[in-house]
Amino acid sequence: MTHYEGHPVQDILLACLRWLPDTDNIYQGDFIGFGGKEQYRPNTIVYDFDDVVMENLIIAPHTQYTTTTTLKDAKAKPLSHNLDCNSDCLFIKPNAGTSIGQYNKYGSKFDFKNYLKFVRQMASMVTFVTTKEAKELKKELNSHIRYGIHINSEDFENEFLISLWISVKNLKMIALGQCRHRWGPDAYLIDEGGNPELVDAEGYVIHNKIGSYKLIDREWFSHANFNNQRWAKCEN
Repeated sequence: MTHYEGHPVQDILLACLRWLPDTDNIYQGDFIGFGGKEQYRPNTIVYDFDDVVMENLIIAPHTQYTTTTTLKDAKAKPLSHNLDCNSDCLFIKPNAGTSIGQYNKYGSKFDFKNYLKFVRQMASMVTFVTTKEAKELKKELNSHIRYGIHINSEDFENEFLISLWISVKNLKMIALGQCRHRWGPDAYLIDEGGNPELVDAEGYVIHNKIGSYKLIDREWFSHANFNNQRWAKCEN
């Protein structure tokens, strides 16, 4: 605790020690806020609950760790069950999946075979850059995203590589368009003018035999995230 003395993180850690239920399991989750309100903004996203949260803590658990030795050797896996809430702690775990499923039941697969074939063909014809060049290219792309500049492949030296990047982004958007969720609070991003825009939270985490990865509308969310502090300063 001495590392966070005088910092808001200290209050959060002390509250977790006081109100989180005892367990022999190891869980990881996101801290949303303390109870007593309907709306919370722990980061860039605003979460809006139907009613005032009466519990003391709001946590969104997402990962469980198993180990037989030390925490250093712990293995992570997605949390597949809901944790029991109590009068002190509200656990949030929305049900999520894809629209490619059975009636009234989410699926776990996507439908984009034809477009994926096209993207793979493009990748086979691209001249990829070095690690150093990739870092510079990443900075340039992030700059476009930060200032809301449309990314046009013709504006870049390696035009075909950026075309592939755009195609991969489109593939991701197709996948995001097939994602669904329920049983969670409404989520909003606040634009420069202070207007709320409804979003599907930060994104969707997919688990399969390859591993775990997150699908996110990077241009939309990252633009807001890049400018979050700047807009906050303007408000103050």
